[in-house]
Amino acid sequence: MAKFRYVYTDFWNDTKVIERCTPKGKLFWLYLLIKSHTKQIGVYRNT
Repeated sequence: MAKFRYVYTDFWNDTKVIERCTPKGKLFWLYLLIKSHTKQIGVYRNT
């Protein structure tokens, strides 16, 4: 588990994110990107 994560600013400027995501959807994506249980390749442990 990482102690910090990078969130690239280009993600928030992507037209798909701007046009399709609600504010709650953007927060959910942010949660998925920086969640502490995420592995390096983006795999989650589902319990």
